[in-house]
Amino acid sequence: MNLTDALVRAVYPVLMSNRLLRQLPGRIGPTLGRGFLAALKRANGERLAEAERSGQARFAAYPGFITVAGTSRCNIRCEFCINQWDAAPDGSNRPHMREEHLQRVVAEVFPYIRKLALSVSGEPLYDPHFLYLLEQARKYGVFVEFTTNAMLVSKPGYLDAILDNVGRVNISMDGATAATYERLRQGARFDKVCANIKSMTEGRRARGQPGPEFNMRYILMTETIEELPAMVDLCKDLGIDHLFTNHLQVFMESLAPQSLMFHKRRANEIFAEARRRAAARDMVVVLPEDFPLDAAESATDAPEPQPVAAAMALGEVDTAANGAAAELDASAAVGFGNTPITTEDFSGETWAASGAVERTVARPEELPPSAYSHRCPYLWDQAFFEADGSVFPCCNSGGVALGHMEHAKDFFEVWTGDDYVRMRDTVYTAGCHDICVNCYLREDTAATEAYLRPVEGAQKGGWQRGL
Repeated sequence: MNLTDALVRAVYPVLMSNRLLRQLPGRIGPTLGRGFLAALKRANGERLAEAERSGQARFAAYPGFITVAGTSRCNIRCEFCINQWDAAPDGSNRPHMREEHLQRVVAEVFPYIRKLALSVSGEPLYDPHFLYLLEQARKYGVFVEFTTNAMLVSKPGYLDAILDNVGRVNISMDGATAATYERLRQGARFDKVCANIKSMTEGRRARGQPGPEFNMRYILMTETIEELPAMVDLCKDLGIDHLFTNHLQVFMESLAPQSLMFHKRRANEIFAEARRRAAARDMVVVLPEDFPLDAAESATDAPEPQPVAAAMALGEVDTAANGAAAELDASAAVGFGNTPITTEDFSGETWAASGAVERTVARPEELPPSAYSHRCPYLWDQAFFEADGSVFPCCNSGGVALGHMEHAKDFFEVWTGDDYVRMRDTVYTAGCHDICVNCYLREDTAATEAYLRPVEGAQKGGWQRGL
């Protein structure tokens, strides 16, 4: 152990004992250098690991990994996106994060965290604070990753900022042809996205630097499964490092026919072809396990479903407006003091919900205690800051927040508060919070059984389906 680590470990409990002291590293940390900040992050991480290992529900440490939704808007519209299903075509009913909230998060939390993910509820490159967040992450020695549709990479200054400051870029692209991709992602342009991806991977190569890592994220559903082998080739040609695949999350009943749960045999066949193609092209591809088949499933599949756009129950969608929205440029709003807030009130009175909610529907039949064998990766190590100022426990919280930036002195008060403590205390018990009931990370559930589990609260009125 070096001297800096020893000193930081010694003063760490003192820092955590007082609000003013906890926030001191945000003011002086960068002036003390990256060595001090790295030691502070290690001390914080050790405290988190010990708290989880010993089952402490209340502890004096910050999370090591946060997600900051600087915006909840997106420049395109994907009908299967749980985060945008209720968005207006121009995004006007969804906010960017307030300047004062963002500054508070940076000053309080960045000195302690090791990793930052940018917006999962909107498009991070559409965030007017995108460049600021990258600058601050570099200042505080934080690893940055984000997931993007890559349409806005060509905005002035963005390519260099990504290559200079980001550790991992995840690109969401569903469909290896323009026809499929542009049908599913309204307002996006296949050729433009491919060109932008190529500019990032070739920029990395030209610089001779090892990062950022570039990963492709591909949603597996009936409308994309046939093009999976071709996506392997496309990723290789674009210089992508890894192709990751995820099954479609069915959060409303109209999406259920798109699940490969109803097309198991064909999905397994395509998985096999994708593996062969990956081996031939020396491409890293991460696929789910094959579906187990019974005799009937081995013989036939369900009828082909309607396309996603025809199956949705979100009301009329103005596709012309969606296409126009894709070309909107947030560059005019870059910089503090000019950040648009497009809802009438985000003072904190309109935040998502309370962590201490009453159950509105009967809980599904509980599993026996022996079933809770997985680890929740969130409650001891991660937190999600939504654009409206809410603090969520995880990315599948169903709209249930455990606090809000306007209703707490600081984030630490939320993170160590009673709602978080109750959730940690009960997460591995039959008395867990409603949002934990169907979580495959908590239950010893086969992954293929989790795809059709609804996210409670994602839709008004809720889709209740017992699986």
